[in-house]
Amino acid sequence: MIFDPTPITVLMSVYNGKKWLEEAISSIVAQTFTDFEFIVVDDGSIDDSLSIAQSWARKDDRIAVFSKTNTGLTDSLNFGLVKASGTWIARQDADDVSAPDRLERQFLTVSRNPRLVLLGTSFSLIDANGINGKYYSQPECHKRLKARLVSGGRFFPHSSAMFRRDAAMNVGCYRRRFDRSQDRDLWLRLSQYGEIGCLNENLVGIRKHSTQISNQDGGRTQRLCSLMSLTSNCLRGRKMEDPVDANEEVYGRFKAWLEKHPSVTRLIEAEEAFSKVRASANNEDFTKFNRMKTAILLSVIGFRALLVRVSIPRMVRSIAAEWSGRNKS
Repeated sequence: MIFDPTPITVLMSVYNGKKWLEEAISSIVAQTFTDFEFIVVDDGSIDDSLSIAQSWARKDDRIAVFSKTNTGLTDSLNFGLVKASGTWIARQDADDVSAPDRLERQFLTVSRNPRLVLLGTSFSLIDANGINGKYYSQPECHKRLKARLVSGGRFFPHSSAMFRRDAAMNVGCYRRRFDRSQDRDLWLRLSQYGEIGCLNENLVGIRKHSTQISNQDGGRTQRLCSLMSLTSNCLRGRKMEDPVDANEEVYGRFKAWLEKHPSVTRLIEAEEAFSKVRASANNEDFTKFNRMKTAILLSVIGFRALLVRVSIPRMVRSIAAEWSGRNKS
């Protein structure tokens, strides 16, 4: 007897995420599309995350909980991919939430287009209390999405992604050397494998809070990893060896060189300055005069950061060419 494979595996990794884990899991369990398995990987949490996930698993046999030592998000997601039986992988972080019809809307779309290997959605920001904030729409077609992806532009969030498991396995899954921007790196490789798309519907809530991984060290590692993924993609396009896939010596040399490259330093410093001033502008203790002064400063620094960011595609091509020249055999 031949059984149809599970259509969807929802994949979540959690590390010390008890604060919002109940809400995150609940949003998946309440989906209108019910034919899924839900894999929760506890990445060595030292809070109550594991017991919370296990409690849900006892109530819902679609949920499978795995506990492992703390090795980070990238390794945990690859661990979950190996365990998954779904044709499609739907990602969600342990601090985000999905709209009740998210899986239904995405599965209907991918079922209608067999060329799709990745589908995201538009989203809203939510605060620590789950209150909706700004809504972000996204391009929908492959061409526009890929153009935004390779230029380092704002992209649909990891928690909105649904991708084909076999396609991800064929392109090498999440690469362990990315502890940030592992999603952009995978999307770049998937975009060369098949079509990518996005539903311009508000189907996920992305929580903004001070403890999220992307905010650690002021977001510096996040920015560096994003640039590394773009440079890596550019080098592959030139049919050059991808240093991220190379041995430790080559990879270490590439990463150290990229971190100190003047163009990279300028970009990171410009964006850090903009982020600091923007944070100051939101300070409730500011006087009206300070707010006005900060708004002016924010405009000046923001414009400078924008000019630097617009130049990213040219900058990445230049960096890739420079690395190629330095490493010709």
